[in-house]
Amino acid sequence: MQIIDTFVVHHEMVGNNMLVLKVRTKHKVANLGLPGQFYQIKLSSNDFQTRVPISIFDVEDQEISFLIKVIGEKTTILKNLRINDDLNIIGPLGNCFSIKENEKYMFVTGGCGYAPLNFLHKYASKNIITWIHGGRNKDEVQFAVRGQKAHIICTDDGSEGLKGYVTSELPKELHIQQHDKVFACGPAPMLKEVWNICKLFNKMLYVSLESYMGCGFGVCWGCAVKVVNSKGEYTYARVCKEGPVFNAYHIVWEELV
Repeated sequence: MQIIDTFVVHHEMVGNNMLVLKVRTKHKVANLGLPGQFYQIKLSSNDFQTRVPISIFDVEDQEISFLIKVIGEKTTILKNLRINDDLNIIGPLGNCFSIKENEKYMFVTGGCGYAPLNFLHKYASKNIITWIHGGRNKDEVQFAVRGQKAHIICTDDGSEGLKGYVTSELPKELHIQQHDKVFACGPAPMLKEVWNICKLFNKMLYVSLESYMGCGFGVCWGCAVKVVNSKGEYTYARVCKEGPVFNAYHIVWEELV
């Protein structure tokens, strides 16, 4: 974990409420993160606690990109930033996805859940990937359409791609193709349904959870979720520390959703 001073080098709204924000470090940093990790972004110059956790969308050289859904006061502050504005961030935080060469993967994402798997896609160049992404409407998925990585786009209203949820398309794809693992990120109800489907197909599923956080590095336990360990015992894990990436079969979904 590092406290890093950065400045904004790219700031673009891709849709009415989706922001792509790219920052560059002011000093060379050796490790800017791995797929699945996130940063706590400081929003106020005089309040340490005013931070928001954002998954890494991409890393290139000394630049870090974030995909942000603008939905409230904190993310609106990020929307109002300008090129060359200073931004203090803490990270990289949390654990990361683990992949192996030549395995076949299914990616399932919804909304800003696209971000960590976009970064993972860069590391999986030797893997065969099928990617299903969804959002409420055309506006919410246009960044994914532009990126051309997702093979199947779903929207609730049918304004882009297929009409319906990503979970409607997932069984069809798992039936057609023999995927080794499924990786997913998005709203908790979507992840729970993806888990139910993966159980039917006996597929390993790894999910990246989204959560409200206090500290972001394991001290406050404000982001704890109930899990079951290898002994069958119930305990709690912190999304910011033991996660955000979890084996979906370890999560007690009835407590989360």
